[in-house]
Amino acid sequence: MGQSYYVSSSSLNLRVGPSIESKSIQTLSQYDNVTMLEESGEWYKIKFGDKTGYASKSFLKEGKAVTSISSYRIGATCKDGTSSSATGRGACSRHGGVSSWRTKSTKVLLRVEGK
Repeated sequence: MGQSYYVSSSSLNLRVGPSIESKSIQTLSQYDNVTMLEESGEWYKIKFGDKTGYASKSFLKEGKAVTSISSYRIGATCKDGTSSSATGRGACSRHGGVSSWRTKSTKVLLRVEGK
């Protein structure tokens, strides 16, 4: 059908028309894969999931991004309701122990296919 592209910036607005003034339909995230349907000046008409719209060529690169999600601890919630910035053994040791770990996830690019 179309060519594979991925979002190369940290975020990208999918718009109803090929203009910065056009209404944004959705915000795409870095490394989201899209299908390029047609070219319109400095814009591509693209498909993302069930939505079709326009995005600036400047923020899309050819190929399919293969990603992985990397998660890491950023702190803990203690059993007594307090929180700790500690991420390992001893976190919440004076507050009844760890109730749950707070984590952060990051999308990591592994490779680009089909360039």
